[in-house]
Amino acid sequence: MTALERRVLKLEARLGLKVPEPWERPGWEAMSADEQLAAAEEYARQYPHSRIAKLFQALEAMTDAELAALIAEADGAFIQRVGVIPVAERIAFAAACALALAARRTIPLVPTDPHACDAVARKGHVRLLWLREFVRITGAHLV
Repeated sequence: MTALERRVLKLEARLGLKVPEPWERPGWEAMSADEQLAAAEEYARQYPHSRIAKLFQALEAMTDAELAALIAEADGAFIQRVGVIPVAERIAFAAACALALAARRTIPLVPTDPHACDAVARKGHVRLLWLREFVRITGAHLV
C-alpha cells in the first residue's frame, strides 16, 4: 500500500466514510497468513479506534492461561459451527459464539436480550433461561 493510499483511507475515516477492512482490499487472498496478520496489525495501528484494533487490544490483555483456554475451546469443528450459526439464524456473531459454547457444554444460555435468540429458542438448539427465570432458580441478586 502506497503512502497516498494510506492518506486517502485516513481522510475517508475522518469524513465518516467507511474505511475498508484489511480483507476487503485488493490482493488479500494472494497474501500468505503471515502477510495477512501483518496487514491486520498495520490496520490496527493506523486506526486505533477500529473494531480490529479493539480485538487486538483484547487479545493482548489476556493472560497466558486465558489464551490457552481460548485456544483449547476453539478447535475446528467449534469454529465451523460458530461460522454457520449467524448465517443460518440471522443473529450476531457474539451471540453465535455464546450459543455454540452453550450447546457444546450442554449448559443453558442466559441471554440479556430476549429477542436476540428468538429463532434459536423456537428451534430448540440450546436451552435458554431468561434472566427472570435464572434469578428465580439461582436466587441471584442482580444490582
